[in-house]
Amino acid sequence: MSKIKLFMAGMLLVAGLGYGMTAIWGTVSSDSVSKAEQATLVAEFAKLKSIDVEPVSVQDTDTALDSMQLQPPQRQQLQTALLNRSTSSATAMPRSQVSETGLVWITLWDFAAADGDVVHVSSAGFEMDIVLQKSQTRIAVPVDSSKTVKISGVHDGGGGITLGVKNGAGMVSLPVLQAAQTLTVPVSF
Repeated sequence: MSKIKLFMAGMLLVAGLGYGMTAIWGTVSSDSVSKAEQATLVAEFAKLKSIDVEPVSVQDTDTALDSMQLQPPQRQQLQTALLNRSTSSATAMPRSQVSETGLVWITLWDFAAADGDVVHVSSAGFEMDIVLQKSQTRIAVPVDSSKTVKISGVHDGGGGITLGVKNGAGMVSLPVLQAAQTLTVPVSF
């Protein structure tokens, strides 16, 4: 008889802990963006000329490069390209010798539910996967003369990959992505 009481007490304890943890941390929900809202996001993105991103200041360059987790040869190559760009503006270097690569900050987040959505950001030979959070994540990205950043869906936590991007002082919700779908985002800085 005591084994049954012990078993019942254990079951109540497990149920109580499960309920308590759900109440404290909440349940993970998936994105819920209606078809009409998705169509509006696509139409708004089509009208967008570019996303206004923030250039990395000279004094923040080392911090930005550190955050990119580049291999030493890649870091050196990017530093050289950035140096060529900054010294060309101070001298009268011919346009053909000027690097077009700039380093910018891009701010991303999940505009719906933080449900584990992951995107792949690539530009000017740099690539990084980002797990989207509800809070904004700022990353450094090199941008070349194409002045574009590619963002691809990697993992959908449910309901599509819902990506917000900072546009100057404002915010833009990009079209809902599916895994393996890519958006080419024009940027200005």
